[in-house]
Amino acid sequence: MSFTIKTTEGVSAVEKFLETNSYLSGGNTPGVQDKNLLDEIEAEKFTPCCNTAANLFGWWWTLAPFQAP
Repeated sequence: MSFTIKTTEGVSAVEKFLETNSYLSGGNTPGVQDKNLLDEIEAEKFTPCCNTAANLFGWWWTLAPFQAP
């Protein structure tokens, strides 16, 4: 499954998926999908909103510190 934050629908899909999953990989550890979305978030200078996308924000807050500077 491919995820994006470039559209409102994409953010909604990520938010919905993360309601029942810890990572976009669907597993217990981050995977390629997680890295790809983190890269997209960085490229777009996007900061998830903790009020409107709490699951996406929590996921980002957890993984963002592990991105290469």
